[in-house]
Amino acid sequence: MVEAVKAAKRFASAHAWNDYALGHYEVLSSANTDLVIEEYARNKSDRIYHLVATSEMSAQNASCGVVNPELRVEGLRVIDGSVLPYIPSAHTQAPIYLFMERGADLIKQY
Repeated sequence: MVEAVKAAKRFASAHAWNDYALGHYEVLSSANTDLVIEEYARNKSDRIYHLVATSEMSAQNASCGVVNPELRVEGLRVIDGSVLPYIPSAHTQAPIYLFMERGADLIKQY
C-alpha cells in the first residue's frame, strides 16, 4: 500500500494535472515518510461495497466450499456475490447477475 500511495502521489503531481488537482488529500500532502504513509493507509483502508467470495460455491461432494451447485447450504438458498469461488478481477455486477438468474431458475423449478 505504501508503494501504491507513493505512485498515486507521483501521478497526481504530474504537470498535466496543474489546473485540475488542487492538492493531496488530508495528511498525504505532508506525508513524506513510509511510516506516515503506512499509518495513513492502515487508518483509511477498508473493505466496502463489492464483498464477494465469502461462501464459496463448489462441486456437490467437494471437500471445500460452503454452497453446493444448487446454491444451497443446509436447505437455505444463497443467491448473492458470496457464492463466487474467488474475487473476480473485474466488476462484480455481471457475475452476480448470472448467479441471480440461475437462482431464480432453480427456485422456479420447485
